[in-house]
Amino acid sequence: MNKSINFMLQGKGGVGKSFASSILSQYFIDEKKLKNVAVADTDPVNTTTAKIKRLNAEVIKIVENNNIVQSKFDSMFESILEGGNINFIIDNGASTFLPLLQYFDDNCVMDMFNEVEQDVYIHTIIVGGQAQADTIEGFENIVKLVKDTKVKIIVWINEFQGEPVLSGKHITETNFFEKNKDVIAGAILIKDRKSDAFDTDIKKLTANSMTLVEALESNEFGLMAKSRLKRVFNDIYVQLDSIYNMQHTEA
Repeated sequence: MNKSINFMLQGKGGVGKSFASSILSQYFIDEKKLKNVAVADTDPVNTTTAKIKRLNAEVIKIVENNNIVQSKFDSMFESILEGGNINFIIDNGASTFLPLLQYFDDNCVMDMFNEVEQDVYIHTIIVGGQAQADTIEGFENIVKLVKDTKVKIIVWINEFQGEPVLSGKHITETNFFEKNKDVIAGAILIKDRKSDAFDTDIKKLTANSMTLVEALESNEFGLMAKSRLKRVFNDIYVQLDSIYNMQHTEA
């Protein structure tokens, strides 16, 4: 598996960015047993990822007095660009979405990423329900950003607010991904299992700021709950494998 730089970006809050960032971090650390994994949390409102102590995420305060501090961006990106032997996962809050896109554009960061050894991905979330249009708009902003660069998009389809539907069909059954295939590395489906038990287990895991490994070793979760959590994570891990292994093969 190639070393990679991974940004989690979406301008809509409350759609599961930090949950996806946590799973991605655990995929690298626990599932793939990778060394040199660096996790960062730049969310100025909710440092959800950083609260999961086992991920050892660094809080990067890029906002002061409600203003983005460009020098903090500079420091973060210099560390990323110089860390050729490190796998990065950077969880960004909704409030930093537009400023970060502007920073990317103003400083030609996409061009700089063309020169790094690592694969570079921007992960974004698309949900169903009322927030669907907002999340698709966020995705489209990212498409414009990465066009004609080596940076690829990984789309997380989160069904927890409902299935994303376009023209009466689930988004995966439309040409949505096909028409953007030049910039999309793959898609991850976090499916609605239509079960209160699964929902309760995930909410408890998140509320306790635990990783899957910790949950499986904890008395907080019963045998059946542990089995359900493993199914959720393993289902996502298989999908991540198909993306990261494919990129490695193509490289």
